[in-house]
Amino acid sequence: MNFSLKQIQFSDWKILLEWRNDDNTRYQFFDSSVIDETTHKEYIKNICNNKNQYILYINDTPVGTIKSNIKNNIHYLGYSISNKFRGKNLSIIMMQLFLYNKSGIFICEIKDTNIASIKMVERIGYKLQKTKSNVLTYKLIK
Repeated sequence: MNFSLKQIQFSDWKILLEWRNDDNTRYQFFDSSVIDETTHKEYIKNICNNKNQYILYINDTPVGTIKSNIKNNIHYLGYSISNKFRGKNLSIIMMQLFLYNKSGIFICEIKDTNIASIKMVERIGYKLQKTKSNVLTYKLIK
């Protein structure tokens, strides 16, 4: 199997919309609303210039997405694995590929009900920094 991260292109909008509106994905997001096609396409247009937004591929099959929003030199990460590929530890592979050759401070904010994501970041070496309401903040310094 060949794993790779490729920058998001506008042509990826359809698969990204499908993943974003998946019931399980929305349940774990902080904004659980369904996104319409027009709004989503506009969002994709705006992020295509961002060099920190990727899709994980296994061979030629897209399986997940990871992004970094940088504020004050801190990387705030968001990620999701397609519902079809969950439970296969692919988020660990995706996160490791993303972090490869990078340094800095990386933050993941996770709902306390998202056990799979909590286990993944802890396995990679993130440390719990704080708990607020139902949100856990994990930090990795590389």
